[in-house]
Amino acid sequence: MKVIADEGNLVETAALARRFAHDEFARTIGVEVLAEGDIANFLLDRLASMRFTPHLTPDLTPHHKPNGALIVQRVHACVYAMPMVVQQGDAQVIEVRLAVVPQVQHGLATQLVISKD
Repeated sequence: MKVIADEGNLVETAALARRFAHDEFARTIGVEVLAEGDIANFLLDRLASMRFTPHLTPDLTPHHKPNGALIVQRVHACVYAMPMVVQQGDAQVIEVRLAVVPQVQHGLATQLVISKD
């Protein structure tokens, strides 16, 4: 199945990743001065090497969660890929949406109650 990514999402993700994981990306990429383009290219290379395979039902149609999501995968550091099966013309494709999930590195994590149920 064809895999696509939104360029705007990639650019915004690179900017956030640079802010939250600058040192880790600079060390991995091997540069002292890290540009957002460096991170975007690194993320594209990582995404190209990843497998986003939808689970297929017996009639060979993609089986996914109600919102169209497949399994979330860690790309690198604080960047995660959320693949979605979407319709593009006559075919279904996997659109990979990127998200940055910063990790608390200093101090104690504080948990906030969202729901009491």
